[in-house]
Amino acid sequence: ALDASHPGIRPSPATSQQTTSTGCSYLDKIMGHMGLPLGNSLLVEEQSTTEFSSVLCKLFASQGVLNNRADSTSGNTHLIVLSSNQHFGKELPGLYKGSRKDIKKTKIEEEQSKVTVQNLSEQSNPTRYKDLKIAWRYKLGDENDGSSDSNRAVLDNEKKNYNNQFDITTRLVPAPTSSELSFISPIQPPQTVLVQLEQAIKRHERKLIRIVIPSL
Repeated sequence: ALDASHPGIRPSPATSQQTTSTGCSYLDKIMGHMGLPLGNSLLVEEQSTTEFSSVLCKLFASQGVLNNRADSTSGNTHLIVLSSNQHFGKELPGLYKGSRKDIKKTKIEEEQSKVTVQNLSEQSNPTRYKDLKIAWRYKLGDENDGSSDSNRAVLDNEKKNYNNQFDITTRLVPAPTSSELSFISPIQPPQTVLVQLEQAIKRHERKLIRIVIPSL
């Protein structure tokens, strides 16, 4: 069992077994555990010419990388990919930042938040100063609310670290490094693959190991 404080681990609501997110909240819910119980594997079988498996593999990988980066220590998660595609790490989807309207709104809010001492001068812009003063007052009011609000904020932050929403049209930046991702070529004898897999796992003991096989 891993440390329960790991940002990528939660107890399953069905069995209380330690569980990690697949990177897709819808798939997490379908599985009934709000994720994949540790020590288990998931096989995605395609129908016809669909490409869902490749997308899910990349979501699973991206989620592991973000879990690793959520920890300020030396890392808590390692990704092992059995594939001859050395560019797999550069193809992982990035975080979903909202619609174009949401992104524009966020940029505007960021610009408005860059307030200098000169901008706070009431003489230079009384109306703007009044608006900022009111906004600041409400902000302080939110911070001084009851413990229930702070608890809810903690839960929201925990949920964000456990499962992220991705945009498959973007790329994860920066791409995973060698300390976050290990490649093992499947084009070699099975015994050799197993030996290399075991060695990779031993190099990253006490970490959550995510093993991805993009294609069988």
